[in-house]
Amino acid sequence: MKSICILLIGIVITGGCGQKTYNKRYFALDIQRHALAGETTTDRTLKVEPFTINPAFASKSLVYRKSRFQFETDFYNEFLIPPAELLTQASRQWMSQSGLFGIVSGNSGRDAFVLQANILALYGDFSQKLQPKAVAAIQFFMTHNNEVVLNKAYKEKAPLETLSADGLMAAYNQCLELIMKNLESDMRAKLDTIPETTNK
Repeated sequence: MKSICILLIGIVITGGCGQKTYNKRYFALDIQRHALAGETTTDRTLKVEPFTINPAFASKSLVYRKSRFQFETDFYNEFLIPPAELLTQASRQWMSQSGLFGIVSGNSGRDAFVLQANILALYGDFSQKLQPKAVAAIQFFMTHNNEVVLNKAYKEKAPLETLSADGLMAAYNQCLELIMKNLESDMRAKLDTIPETTNK
């Protein structure tokens, strides 16, 4: 009995009352639209719906590709909130600064444009050890009055400057900024062909 008590005391001391502590780190994306904010001269409204994501990359844990078929998640390094939510908010902010729309939100209004997106890929590619890189791919789908205005997939890769979770996040930001820049350009071209109507 005495030996069991000593053993239990040892477990409490070394295990913190049975609870293990892990040095987890949490990350958020920092996608910046570096161009000057566009001047808003339109009454158009954009509803950015919550993004969906390929289940393989939906985890808050960072995802690494180790070979052609092998992927693994990082228990110690995670997104602060699910990546689909991070990208939804970042896209709303980007479009608000673009000047393409008078109102950008998660709610639709009369005659609103609707932007949907599915994150096809979001991972660190370490399959080539000497050339680690971030990979991001998103399919965007914009409609207006139930008509398809834009349906296009964008994919970008960026090398890691440092072999770390911080390096991967910096490369993610680079990929996603390019994707949003190209999306904005394509949306601007499409909107120029659509007569503007006044929301009432």
